[in-house]
Amino acid sequence: MFLSDPRQRLGVLRKARPAEARARVQEPRAYPWVKPHAAGNVVHVDTYPDFRINSNRVADAVTDRTKLTVCNSPANPTGAVWSEDEMKDIIDLVRRHDLILISDEIYAAYTYDGPEVTAAGRYENLLLLNGFSKSHAMTGWRLGFGVMPEDLAEKVEAFSAYRQEIEQYMAQFRKRGGEIDKALEDMTNKLETDVRSLAEKLRKMLEDGSQ
Repeated sequence: MFLSDPRQRLGVLRKARPAEARARVQEPRAYPWVKPHAAGNVVHVDTYPDFRINSNRVADAVTDRTKLTVCNSPANPTGAVWSEDEMKDIIDLVRRHDLILISDEIYAAYTYDGPEVTAAGRYENLLLLNGFSKSHAMTGWRLGFGVMPEDLAEKVEAFSAYRQEIEQYMAQFRKRGGEIDKALEDMTNKLETDVRSLAEKLRKMLEDGSQ
């Protein structure tokens, strides 16, 4: 993420909405801030029409100036979740080109059909990003974490040292951890129940419509 040559390229896997996919090229909202700090170019890889990641498309976008690839699974806004084979293909690709892989897994808690396919432990040049905004309903707190090699962590720490404004408030709630954990567990269980109920209703609607 810390690049000095403006000719260097950043690969971003684009998850476009269907209505946007053919109309215009729109950058992922979470990542445009990278460009001015990295002095690099963002290269989008389209996932239209099925929103599945295709390693061949990513490979076509890679050049000798590419330095990293950003991926997001489960994806926002499409909800696409990578399969084991798709993850392996991307890992093989970034390893072959010696790229940094930034894996944004902030929606990992919202994987309902089996365990999430994570990039954790699969690649040495991995920057895995996650946080508490989605899993713990703390979007306003802006609290997250990253797992990465030590040399990269030093650069990230230097970059983010003066961007941290909210973390100290967590200490105020530490003594109430048991209450908070129980409330979050109840909320998560209710959400999962609601999601499964909605999925079942949609399934029945589709079945009735096909008859």
